[in-house]
Amino acid sequence: MSAPGNPPPTGRVAWADLPAAVRHAITARAGGDVVATDLAATGFSPGFAGVLHLAGGGRLFLKAGDGATNAETFRLHTREAEIARALPAGVAPALRWSLVRDGWVVLAFDAVEGRHPGGPWTAADLGLVLAAHAALAAHPAPPVLAPIGPRLKESLVGWTRLGAARGAGVPAWAAAHVEEFARWERESVAADTAGDAIVHMDLRSDNVLIDGDTVHVLDWPHAGRGAPWVDAVLLAPTVSLEGGPAAAEVFARSPLGAGADPGAVRRMVAAWAGWLLWSSGRPDPPGIPHLRAFQRAQAAVTLEWLRQLL
Repeated sequence: MSAPGNPPPTGRVAWADLPAAVRHAITARAGGDVVATDLAATGFSPGFAGVLHLAGGGRLFLKAGDGATNAETFRLHTREAEIARALPAGVAPALRWSLVRDGWVVLAFDAVEGRHPGGPWTAADLGLVLAAHAALAAHPAPPVLAPIGPRLKESLVGWTRLGAARGAGVPAWAAAHVEEFARWERESVAADTAGDAIVHMDLRSDNVLIDGDTVHVLDWPHAGRGAPWVDAVLLAPTVSLEGGPAAAEVFARSPLGAGADPGAVRRMVAAWAGWLLWSSGRPDPPGIPHLRAFQRAQAAVTLEWLRQLL
């Protein structure tokens, strides 16, 4: 089941519904027939995502998406294959192979055991995930990971767009700060988030598996290099949504929170809140009908954190 606040996956394609040529290419590369599948129970990407059980006992975690359904999914899967090959050993489940066939891109990873946190979050699970994130951020980013600052400056422009739209959907308390928040987007966030750590950029419960004391971090297409505390900012509101502590408390519990500049954190929280608020008002992307509702819920939690920081 999906964690509270995190909607069920949509657009999932069963193994039997993949094009025959794609299935044949997968089984040829895997070296055995598929005898059973377990579809992933969380996540947003349309297409196939789940564990393949192979004749002979082998297992793979497979992701497959086609550009016809959602061009962004095809692009992200392609990018994830490039990133996965460059990550340090042990940071994420290893990529075994990837292929492209008839407009579909396919990634095959080691299948790892574990459960998703967040149903609801416990103090023990939160401690494990925050410690794993700190260990992850201690790795210098490989060259394939570009700095996140320029990307954030280009994409986190929610307050700028909301201001141009005369503040549609902006809470009353935030209306007086829209110009200030927009200036932070333009002038501060790129420099605030600069650094050389690996930054996952999509750290939340459906991208984490916990197996005993081991934490596996999944789904890497958005990763880049930047300040080590950025993922803790992005994670905190989702933990609060899924029954955990308030976002501010989640960030305070992070081993990386104490070393972060409070002004930089405040500006990043503001930029993230603005992007969530603006993006949640857009039409649903193809094949992902529940994404905007999830973003609206995140926006409410992140805005409350921002209000406290002000």
